[in-house]
Amino acid sequence: MVAQATRQARLPFLAPDRLRRAQERRVRATVVYAHAYVPYYRETMSKLALEPADFCSAGDLAQLPVIEREQLQRDPEYFLSEQWPAEACVVLHSGGSTGAPVTVFRDPESLFMEGCALRTAALRHRTTRRSALPLPGRTHPSPRQLDR
Repeated sequence: MVAQATRQARLPFLAPDRLRRAQERRVRATVVYAHAYVPYYRETMSKLALEPADFCSAGDLAQLPVIEREQLQRDPEYFLSEQWPAEACVVLHSGGSTGAPVTVFRDPESLFMEGCALRTAALRHRTTRRSALPLPGRTHPSPRQLDR
C-alpha cells in the first residue's frame, strides 16, 4: 500500500505522454474490475451492450450514465464491489443537507490512499509556496507571511 502511494505521488510529474498512458491503463483496469465485481456497472454495461474493451480512455467513461443521487439512496450496496462485503467497509453517510442522506461504502485501503494523496498534496503545496523564487523587484515573503 505504501509503495502504491509513493507511485501515486509521482503521477503529476510524469511527461504528458507517460501520464496519458498511465491514465489509460488505470481506466481500463478500473472498468474491467467494475464490470467483474460491481453489480451496478455489470448490469448497466450489459443493458447498454458495452464491454470493458469499449473503454480505453477517460473520455470513454461518458458512455456510462451519470449515477443519480436517488439511485445511491435507494440501494447503496448495488454499487459495492462483491470483493468487499459491507461489514468490511467503512460506512460513510452524507449529512442530508440537500435532501435524504446518502450512504457510501469505502474500503479501508482507498481511505488510506486518499489520505496519503491529500497529505502529499498539502505538503507539496506548502513546499512549493515557500521555495518559489521571488519575482524581479519583489522581496521573497517569509514563511510566516505565507502561512497567513
